[in-house]
Amino acid sequence: MTVTRAPQYLLIHLDRDSKKNDSAATAAVVDARPVLIDPLIKVGGREYSLLSAIVRQEGGHYVTLHGLHPQKWVLFDDQTVSVIASGFTSTDSSAAAAVPTAQSLMRQRAYLLLYKYIH
Repeated sequence: MTVTRAPQYLLIHLDRDSKKNDSAATAAVVDARPVLIDPLIKVGGREYSLLSAIVRQEGGHYVTLHGLHPQKWVLFDDQTVSVIASGFTSTDSSAAAAVPTAQSLMRQRAYLLLYKYIH
């Protein structure tokens, strides 16, 4: 397959599961080391903006984060929908508080990142 132009959307899968072999069975081990998530990335000279992320939480529960604008994100968690600060800028009001930000959730357990081509 040959890609001839930049895609409109770029999906990045962070492989945070590794297989650990033991004598009884093969178990999945989740890598929970923080990962630097950049809201803007360049790929081949083209710029992409972070649009959404799927985050794996404790116990294998998944939540979705979707960016409204640079300072506000929406957290979708089953039947609960919350607006949270992004944490990507120094002007976020909850950055110093105990309230999780989109950035702090993504740094710990991001699984899929969806970027949109901006130019």
